[in-house]
Amino acid sequence: MNPNPVLRLAAFMAGAALFILPAVADPYAQAVVASEILDGNAGNNQSDPAAALGAPDGTYLSLGGPGAWILLDMGADSPVLDGAGPDLEVREIGSAFGGVDESYRVLVSNSTDTNSFVLVGTGRALSLLDISPSGLASARYVWIQDQATETLNTPTPGSDIDSLRALHFSGGDSEVPAPTGVGLRMTGQGAWISWNPSTATNLTGYAIRRSLDGVSFGSSPDAVLSVDETAWHDVNMPALAGVYYAVSALAGAIESVLTVVGVPSSEVAVAGSTVIHLGDNSAPAWEVPEPQPAATFTFTLAAPAGGPEAELTLDVFNVDYGSSPILVNGARVAAVPVQNAESWATRTVRFAAGALQPGINTLTILPRNSGGGSTGNLDDFQVRNLTLRIAGDPSAIALYTATRITRVAADADTVTLRWVVEQTPGLLPVDWQVVSGPIEWTGLLSPTNGFFRLREAP
Repeated sequence: MNPNPVLRLAAFMAGAALFILPAVADPYAQAVVASEILDGNAGNNQSDPAAALGAPDGTYLSLGGPGAWILLDMGADSPVLDGAGPDLEVREIGSAFGGVDESYRVLVSNSTDTNSFVLVGTGRALSLLDISPSGLASARYVWIQDQATETLNTPTPGSDIDSLRALHFSGGDSEVPAPTGVGLRMTGQGAWISWNPSTATNLTGYAIRRSLDGVSFGSSPDAVLSVDETAWHDVNMPALAGVYYAVSALAGAIESVLTVVGVPSSEVAVAGSTVIHLGDNSAPAWEVPEPQPAATFTFTLAAPAGGPEAELTLDVFNVDYGSSPILVNGARVAAVPVQNAESWATRTVRFAAGALQPGINTLTILPRNSGGGSTGNLDDFQVRNLTLRIAGDPSAIALYTATRITRVAADADTVTLRWVVEQTPGLLPVDWQVVSGPIEWTGLLSPTNGFFRLREAP
């Protein structure tokens, strides 16, 4: 067998027979140009290439595993157009039929010349792909190359392709209207997704799917809702952030295009690459030999942290005990992760986002002994590169990239405050008054100057 799919395709197409649907302008694949379907290790009882044509119908093609492929024609009158966002939907339906969601490569071209195809992405299960990496304004031909190895010993080996759909195309689309007004907000328990009711006259419900990359979604929905529901609360988020949700309308077996919304997130640098040595014994071989009994860092948030949890990533060096606490705003939220080798390793801990507050926050790390005590043979370890990741509106967080509240003392020297955003005339941070536009202010600080909130230069 020739392992090169380009050469196999060229040889196959010399005498290839086409499977063609009746000519019509619709968003689905219209014809099979060529294919190489494999049997895996146990045969293949879903080997008809024509099963990949037309709308999703539960009839699917099992490609057969690595080395298998199919080249599909979307139609001369309805190629995939490069629009805003994803342009092509590929439905691989492994888990939806009791199997396994599997992966594949997707290439596009406006020619059947194998050398003209450009890779636009790797998908898994139900995937939404953008053809813009091809540089094409439209693409008539789509080449699916199997990468799946999970099911080679089953009668349906490899990726199971049900359909291809152009999300932007030149023909009319009379399918189920997709939900509009899809929005997301974070709660203390998870993500709240809402949308406007579908205008479909034969609506039977809605489907919700999660994704960790915004490209590949499960072939089976994570939730199926009734026609009366226009919101869903995900209290089992699979990750802190970087989570995407796809909402679709259902009309019996027909499903609308997926409308995708993502959980926004932001990262805050708590401490940089300077090495902090904590403990009670000097370790001359280490980069920072002098130990400290505690390390406190301050950082600022311009808006409340969203979602149920926040995530702290840090580099740790030779942490022997799991008893050294991490405090946020005075409360113990986690322990420094164990890493008992004398080498750097990156670790992540999560804690309740409610520990964070708008404005100034403190994070403290305290070394402890093996029993959790604060005296006698404290654990000696090092930390660096502390980064906090929170879910929420990144635009709100970015409003103040380094917000500070500065208390003014009566005997302070003359200073220059740049980019003053808000100020209050008293000594307590109440009754904030917005300064008209970012300015530079210089003067002698006094009790009447009160507090200032600042932001860095853009």
